[in-house]
Amino acid sequence: MKKILLIDDDKLFLDELSELLGSGGYDVTALSVSKEAVAVVVEYEPDLILLDLKMEELNGFQIAIELNANDDTRSIPIIGMTGYFTGVGDQRVVKGSGIKDCLIKPLNPDEVLKTIRSVLGE
Repeated sequence: MKKILLIDDDKLFLDELSELLGSGGYDVTALSVSKEAVAVVVEYEPDLILLDLKMEELNGFQIAIELNANDDTRSIPIIGMTGYFTGVGDQRVVKGSGIKDCLIKPLNPDEVLKTIRSVLGE
């Protein structure tokens, strides 16, 4: 069973997304405190990270850059999630941060699962 780490500061959103991914056959852990993200990634060793890009303490770009600079975490694929960074220029910044793909909020459940399967090579 593939492990997915969800990082978003919206706890209700995390609960809903956790339920979707759990029913899709994934082992899901959710984190709502962005400043703990890197430590949790190192400890949990997920197969994939779904990462909100706009959070209060550390934003998703900062987390992605830090994870991609770390030898232990750089191979973990990251899918960004955003309702804010949706422009063409924003998507260049997303890719430049080492994020493999990006989902636009509000999320479509079928699109979420399709994107995850694609990034994981399933």
